[in-house]
This record gives sequence, C-alpha cells and structure tokens, in this order.
Amino acid sequence: MLTLLVHTGILWLMMQFRPGAGNPVAPQQRLMVQLIAEPRPAATPPLPARTGLAPRPEPRPIRQPVEAPPAATITAALPTEPAASVAAPEPAASKPWLDPEKTRLAVRQLAAQPSMREQAAQASEAPRRLTAGERFGQEVQQAATGDCLKGEFLGGGMGLLSAPFWALAEARGKCRR
Repeated sequence: MLTLLVHTGILWLMMQFRPGAGNPVAPQQRLMVQLIAEPRPAATPPLPARTGLAPRPEPRPIRQPVEAPPAATITAALPTEPAASVAAPEPAASKPWLDPEKTRLAVRQLAAQPSMREQAAQASEAPRRLTAGERFGQEVQQAATGDCLKGEFLGGGMGLLSAPFWALAEARGKCRR
C-alpha cells in the first residue's frame, strides 16, 4: 500500500514539472530556416592519387656473424714402421670434452638437492602436498569415526534430545563424511 502511495506521489511531481504543464495552451514558436545558395569557388586541381602504401625504408644490411678462425689442424705423417721404443704423448685435442667421473659427481650432487618444485613451494610457504601414505592414514582415521546420520555418535539414540549432541559431533569433525 505504501509503495502505491509513493509511486503516485512521484507521478504527480513529474506531471507538475514537465514542460508546458503550467500553461496547457502555450504559444508555439516557429523557426524559419532559409537556404541560400553560395557560388562555388573555381575548380581546384585534383590531388595526386595515393596508393595507400607508405614508401618503404631502405633495408638495413644484415650483419653476418663473425666466424671464429678455424681450429688448427695437426697433420702428421705416420711412419711406415712403428717405433716401439718411443711412446708419443697423447695430444691435448684428443681428451674428451666431458669427463665421465665429473659428470657423475655433478648428477649426484643435483639429485641430492631439493627439486625446483620443492624449492618454490618452500619459498611461497604453500602447504605441502600429502604423500600417499599420509592420505591413507587420514582416510583410516576418518573411517574410525561413526556415521552421524545413522546415530553413531556420543549421545545418539535419544530422539530429539540427541540433536545438540549431533551438532557438537558435526562441529568437532567426529562424523564421517
């Protein structure tokens, strides 16, 4: 009812303040527009046609990477008869690039460190994920609690009087989900 009165009041105010509400037969003003033709100026020369493309800048020369001088090559003539008494030292170029022992040591050190994922989790202080064993333990612990919907909680089996005990068991998390 109050809403109807408020809307009626708003409509009455709108009717009072609309243009021409005070004088229903207000004289109308007429506006007269007259078009005057102006003489056209002399024809201007047409502008050159544009193709729509801007001129291309000069392409910059591509710099070629400077190549390293070729590695020195060692050529030696093999003697026709091997000399057993002279042992030639092994040249430095024949050493392997990767030392297998040092590579194994580096891999072991990296394996001992925590992974990037673990480091990021520690840095963000995010809760750690549960392992499969921890999840299993939580599920076993939840299975040990009773099902509150079946009345398996402390104070159950008393009809309507057990409702506060049921709410308390739910709040404490003593009910199986």
